[in-house]
Amino acid sequence: MAEQTELLETGEESLLEDKSDSRRAFGRAGKVMAAFSVAGVAVLGLTRRVPRIDTVSTTLKGDIQLDQVVVQRPRSQCSPPWTSKSSPDNTTENCIHTGCCTITGWNCFSKGPGVAGCLNGCNSKQNGWECKMRQEDMDLKDAEHAKNTDFYCFGVHTSDSGRPDHFPGPKEELALFREQYAKKVGSFACPAYAIFSDVEVNIGKDDNGKDFNTIKVEDIESEFHLIKRKKTKTWVNTGMFKQVWKKIDEMGDWKKFEWIIKLDADAVFVPDRLRAMLSKQLVTRGGVYIENCAEVNQGFFGNVEVLSKEAFSKLVSSLETCGKNIKWASSDATAWGPIGEDLFAQMCMDDNGVDKIQDFGLTTDGACPGIKKKWGHGKDKKPFSPDCTHLTTPVMHPFKTVDKWFECYHKTMAIES
Repeated sequence: MAEQTELLETGEESLLEDKSDSRRAFGRAGKVMAAFSVAGVAVLGLTRRVPRIDTVSTTLKGDIQLDQVVVQRPRSQCSPPWTSKSSPDNTTENCIHTGCCTITGWNCFSKGPGVAGCLNGCNSKQNGWECKMRQEDMDLKDAEHAKNTDFYCFGVHTSDSGRPDHFPGPKEELALFREQYAKKVGSFACPAYAIFSDVEVNIGKDDNGKDFNTIKVEDIESEFHLIKRKKTKTWVNTGMFKQVWKKIDEMGDWKKFEWIIKLDADAVFVPDRLRAMLSKQLVTRGGVYIENCAEVNQGFFGNVEVLSKEAFSKLVSSLETCGKNIKWASSDATAWGPIGEDLFAQMCMDDNGVDKIQDFGLTTDGACPGIKKKWGHGKDKKPFSPDCTHLTTPVMHPFKTVDKWFECYHKTMAIES
């Protein structure tokens, strides 16, 4: 059957628990207002991530209004968390030399003359530091608003996960896509959408009674089943996603949109909330992607992946080079094993001039260490499913069965009414 995409009228584990992990992990939208908090959680505030201005102690002489956005440097160029063993003379540990931190959500604070360290918040009364964040440490880039907030959404169904009888597994994933399509929610509420897979399988029928099927991608490089994860016993998905990205580029529908969004089947998604967020988001000339998870080294978690048009263009045009340079299928690729598609994409974009911004309000992800810690699940080894009753983030994750997914969806949508 013909490949199908539908266009509507426009309208793993905490790195702080295991310091050996290195998941290579503030820019927010609108005209940038830079402000700095010196107590509690440190916030570099840009629009909606800013606490009320009258509650923020600023180290700058007034607020700065700029048509610029704060971007995050590649983690390999940043400083690790400051500890009692850190040395002011170490140009890597002393972030006055780097201006950035390896842990997402942490910031570089001044300790004293010529010395600064990366901390998760700074209170001078508690630690005796100056607790200042200098304007010159910000990596500001010229940026502008995207032409609109329309986005192309895609999802991926893996029929051969390597663990066919596991629950929840491929059957539950397919059931999620089918029920979401029937009710036109999730990915199927986007202005344009497509579901890719290692098989062609029916998702449902459109309003005209025609079959809507997954778009099959071929394993032309024999990479779909190269290596499994030790814990989950499932195939590492990077090889398949490389072919999905190529297929998306080949089909070309994504070029009509300013944003490209990848959504997992088990991610509850409210498109209008994402539109509101993107309406305030500045985009640099090099393109941007949104890092969505705090408390890790690399925070581009795959439950939802938000890329500007230029960012996605650079990703797909660099796949061959990145495929050679990033040894994703090695068991020694990272401290926890091979590199999945989200980290591969992040590394590839970082290496090819795409700017990284952070917005931890994009998703309430029960697999993210920062969210787990906030919700009292910091010591849990497995992801948890958050209660969606009061959640207003664009995405909530994970909900791996139809009943659980729609329970969360109805709870969060009740807030809208």
